[in-house]
Amino acid sequence: MLLVAASAVSQLKWLWFHQSSARPLYDIQIFDDASRGPLGALQLVLNVPRIDLASFSALIIVLSFGMDPLAQQILSFPQRSVIGGLAAVGRAQSYAGPSITYYSADGSIEEDSLGDLPEPTMLRAIYAGVFGDPIALNFQYPSGKCTWPLFSSLAFCTQCSNGTGQRFISANTATYVSQSNITWSFLFPHSPDTSNVRVFVPSNISNAVAGIIYPLMGSAHFPQVMFIKDETFQTTSVNGPTTATECALYFCVKVYHFSVNNGVSNLDILSTYYDRKGLTGLDGNTSDLGAVFSLSPPDGNASASNLSTYSFKPGSLLNYFQGQLTASGSSTRADLLSQLSLADNITDIVTNIGLSMTSALMNGANQSQVGTVNHEEVFINVHWPWLILPAGLVLSTIVLLFLVMVKSSRNKMMIWKSSALALAFHGPQLCDNDDVLVHKMTEMEAKAKRIKVELLGSGEDWKFIRR
Repeated sequence: MLLVAASAVSQLKWLWFHQSSARPLYDIQIFDDASRGPLGALQLVLNVPRIDLASFSALIIVLSFGMDPLAQQILSFPQRSVIGGLAAVGRAQSYAGPSITYYSADGSIEEDSLGDLPEPTMLRAIYAGVFGDPIALNFQYPSGKCTWPLFSSLAFCTQCSNGTGQRFISANTATYVSQSNITWSFLFPHSPDTSNVRVFVPSNISNAVAGIIYPLMGSAHFPQVMFIKDETFQTTSVNGPTTATECALYFCVKVYHFSVNNGVSNLDILSTYYDRKGLTGLDGNTSDLGAVFSLSPPDGNASASNLSTYSFKPGSLLNYFQGQLTASGSSTRADLLSQLSLADNITDIVTNIGLSMTSALMNGANQSQVGTVNHEEVFINVHWPWLILPAGLVLSTIVLLFLVMVKSSRNKMMIWKSSALALAFHGPQLCDNDDVLVHKMTEMEAKAKRIKVELLGSGEDWKFIRR
């Protein structure tokens, strides 16, 4: 574009001297400077007294130097999120509580204090939580950022509280009565690492454990029992107030907001619902293993997944926890009891157990919540207002080229453009007997402003004539 405009200025230089009467010889320098850059073009615009193609072409040269900054504003390359597939995460509506039975070498059913056990996946989840590495929630998604609508699922909730109660010790038995009037009994010292935790039997508990009535699992963590030997070497202990931590594990329904961003998941719990009657009616016997309980959240909770009722069979889990948390001489598999007893704070352990069991429950669910996968893609954004000047200059340059060609043709002007030979062969005779030769640029410019010349001719005969 600049080349076309500069060539047009150079060609218009010859038409400038040909079309009109004599003009200052210095105008040749003005046109020549205008064809070389914006400063000279600006001088041409200011020195040409009327609207002319020469000033128009010079104006194009001046404005064209603003095209590069403007052109950089035309296009931008932002990112946008587009839907690129589907994602899924498990959602549990029920827990059937399948159990497995252990057999002895002779094929008979092994009888022990644990009774029937939960399925292996749930056992693994319990142990993972006990040892501080809870099972993670599995989800399926291609890549990028995934979002799920609000959904609800059956889950395991936990709640712990600290309180002060009364401790009573006699012989080798200690009893703790909590603030909520729950009596916790345990034996000592036959199992020192399990002597300060005892599970409750639901049918024997009339008050809440950590505020939860008849939970699936209840445990209490007491301070270490201290004994004093008197002078007769008899063991005595002081009864009195002591602190304890009570924790409960129970079935509930949670409403989730789930999202994944580049492989990192974020699971927010928006609300929780549980039955305040708990497992009322269970006594922990084998006959209770098939009992089915249900949870029916209010409409505000259920609307997140369009599910209104959630069912579960707690029998096998209830039996398992009772066997694991009951300290007795025949208990040989109380791994959970040992960990809770040795812990400084059982709240974290019970919380991890609940999280791990919930993940196992949702991972094995036969239903899933579908989410959307969003990918970030780069797109070209055109800012059309910034195209006004560049497009106008290009169009103006095309029009200018056409007009200069037409004007040169009508005036039968030779196509000399920026050629210096044209002035050498057809230049005026500037010196006569009255002129004084000058050599300095300032002197030549001053004299050129006083000398008037005109380009005359047609066909092959062209000549600058001094006037």
